[in-house]
Amino acid sequence: MTTAIIGIGKIGGAVARHLVAGGESVVLAATDQSHVEALAGELGPLARAASVEDAIADGDAVVFAVWLDTMRELIPRHARLLEGKVVVDPSNPIGFDESGQPFRTLPEGQSAGSVVARAASSGRTLREGVRHARRGRARRRRTPRATAGGALLRDGR
Repeated sequence: MTTAIIGIGKIGGAVARHLVAGGESVVLAATDQSHVEALAGELGPLARAASVEDAIADGDAVVFAVWLDTMRELIPRHARLLEGKVVVDPSNPIGFDESGQPFRTLPEGQSAGSVVARAASSGRTLREGVRHARRGRARRRRTPRATAGGALLRDGR
């Protein structure tokens, strides 16, 4: 199974590292192609750099490790390529105000996954990545895995 990872910041880079450490192939894409190529080189033969379009086309599953607004643009733009793929949304509906304080960007009761699901066609499977906060720190899970039924993306520490 090959996983396309769109966005290789903290979340996308961590997902890529854990999947490759578990023996899975990844195709990486982001706006800064030199950063993508550098990470692919660091990860070795199981990772390669591509454009967003090529990464989506080549992946069995697609992780959109980008801001929610960016995801809202990318999913409809690449809807044809996403048909039949598992789409993974590890996002949180947060933004930051002028003073750097986080705030919720969606109405209470609405999740980023529900927004992404509406943007995606009905034939796609959506797995919403959820980060559980406890006392201001994200809980860490063990064992990165990828399964034929979908991607189970967990922090492997």
